[in-house]
Amino acid sequence: MKRWRWLKYVHWFGYLTSAVVILQLLFLGYIGAAEWMKREARRAETSMQKGPVTERLSNLYGGTTQIALLNQLPPLTAIAPDGLRFVAIPSFGDTYFAVSLRRTSAGGEGMVAMRPRSDSDQYKSFKINLSSTRYTKLTSELDALASSWNGESGWWTDGTAVAFERVKDGDVTSGHGNSPLFYDKIGILIFNAIRPSTPQLARFNSDWHPKGTFSAPSDNGS
Repeated sequence: MKRWRWLKYVHWFGYLTSAVVILQLLFLGYIGAAEWMKREARRAETSMQKGPVTERLSNLYGGTTQIALLNQLPPLTAIAPDGLRFVAIPSFGDTYFAVSLRRTSAGGEGMVAMRPRSDSDQYKSFKINLSSTRYTKLTSELDALASSWNGESGWWTDGTAVAFERVKDGDVTSGHGNSPLFYDKIGILIFNAIRPSTPQLARFNSDWHPKGTFSAPSDNGS
């Protein structure tokens, strides 16, 4: 009789151990699912989506600065049916930038707005013009990059924060982030396209940081 009573306790211990293991597995599964959902949310947030970027920026830390820069540019309706708006905030830079371009019969025309990092009210703006060949090359390369970009699940703590809006055939797509896999490339393409005709950018690298910073090697924008 004592033997059977002892076996009963062994069975109970086995049941308890199994229950603990099941609870641990459920907890690990919950943690894994929660992390996967966070990563997918980050991927969606950094992807190109339909519509203007301002609504997403309004919920982002530091997004008000990017919105203020976008507000220095012509509205999206003014650059339709083919154009772009772009903001660059280099994390180690002394200047913030906003760029707009639209297609014209002669090529591309637009403007650049710049302000010191330390003064949110001191804007300087100037017009820019691109040849038809240069504008078409730029937008074709931007569209090719955007078509293959599905966002990124990781976060980057520095670099150049970018907001990008593309108007094509009257439709608006947009995105924001600082991933070197996409947003850095967007920024470099735009910088290199407008730099040859924009002497005000002569002291900056293609990542929009001043020359002499460690962020990127100097280039001639060709």
